[in-house]
Amino acid sequence: MKRPAAAASAPAKRSKVDPIQSKCDSVASALLEAEGLPEHVREMLAGSLSSCLHLFKADRHNFQHRVVAMVGEALSEIGTSINKSIAEAETEVASADTNRAALEAACQANTKTLEDRHASVSARKEAFEASTAARKGSTAALKEAEKDEKAGNKELDDAAGKKEEQNHFRSVTYKELTENVATKAGTKALEKLGKNFTYDGELIKALTSAFAKAPDARGTFDKLVVTQFEEQLEKTLAGLNATLAQGEPGKQDRASKVASAKSSLEVSEVADQACSQALTDARNAESDAQKELDSTNKALAAFTPGLEKTKARCDGLKAGLAEFSENALANFKELESRCIPPPVEEQPAAEAPAAEAPAAKSPAAKSPAAKSPARAEPALAAEGVPATA
Repeated sequence: MKRPAAAASAPAKRSKVDPIQSKCDSVASALLEAEGLPEHVREMLAGSLSSCLHLFKADRHNFQHRVVAMVGEALSEIGTSINKSIAEAETEVASADTNRAALEAACQANTKTLEDRHASVSARKEAFEASTAARKGSTAALKEAEKDEKAGNKELDDAAGKKEEQNHFRSVTYKELTENVATKAGTKALEKLGKNFTYDGELIKALTSAFAKAPDARGTFDKLVVTQFEEQLEKTLAGLNATLAQGEPGKQDRASKVASAKSSLEVSEVADQACSQALTDARNAESDAQKELDSTNKALAAFTPGLEKTKARCDGLKAGLAEFSENALANFKELESRCIPPPVEEQPAAEAPAAEAPAAKSPAAKSPAAKSPARAEPALAAEGVPATA
């Protein structure tokens, strides 16, 4: 009997999914995310995995065994890494109260430090203002002392200059005038000296007339004039010496005051520089304290959101570990140890009852199915079609 309805009623064939390949794909996906291995090693293992795990364990050669062992080590490292991350996240969550308390204490301490730094800046600023005022005062005092010294020493400086001028005249010009006939230059020098020292004009004229003669031609009057001039020079010199001697103590006192003012200015300048540096350091310390307080405040504000993220990350890691263990790791362990199944024993065909013994030959008996019914029926059963009588 033909099977006309079998082909028509059978559903359309679907492409079969290889269960072993699906499991290999899950293992390969996990391998490609193993950050502990170089990328080219991950790609090599993932690419070689299917050809190795499709084989039974006993059918794999040495290279394939090594590949499978490397995959096992990589998966073990993945699991270890996930467990480590979970432990770290759980530790962070467990120590949350302690860490929050530490941050709050740090904020309080940094607030107190900043207040102290504010006070230090204020004190250093006052000290710097005082040192600046002292430096300016020392500068003004030095200028005043130098001014007094210059004014007080003017008479002495004039006296010293006149004394030097007179000494030079007597040692050079006057000697030439007394020993020789006066030259034009000598006569001018004599006249200049008379003006500078306000000598009597008639005396200078008489002296000029005397020095215009040769020394041996000078008469008694000429010699008298020369004597009077020399007496005038001596008198002038004595007056200059007296002025210098009387003014020396005052000159020394004024010089001492100038030296003291200079020393005071140097000290005040050093102190002012030190106060300026101290103020700069205090401001830098204040800025550092402000940054530290801002940082701890920011960390405290971000603590709770960060803790929630850590909890969520921990839950995600645990879910990922469960998914990894139940899929990639479990699939690998199953395929890695897959053994060759034992052969299935064939069941003998059942004998036909006597009532169904072959009848007399008929035209249908000439068909192949009629010649070997024991072979045809199992074939039909294998295709899902029930055998016919």
